[in-house]
Amino acid sequence: MIVEDFTRFDVLTNIGRLYRGTIAEHPKVKTFQAQTIELNTEEEVLIDPDGQLVVRLQPRFQILLKKIPVIF
Repeated sequence: MIVEDFTRFDVLTNIGRLYRGTIAEHPKVKTFQAQTIELNTEEEVLIDPDGQLVVRLQPRFQILLKKIPVIF
């Protein structure tokens, strides 16, 4: 999921969508499906994959199937 140029006002007015699971319907939000994602940039990137802020120049994410149990 990529969120483009959300202002503080956008965040506040769309917090309900986030909790309802409908944030992907917002026009500034793009969703993708992949097993591996690699980001390349010349600038430092701030990422928050699981609630902990990480700074890396070229982050790489890979989905490891059946490695983390998820409870709904």
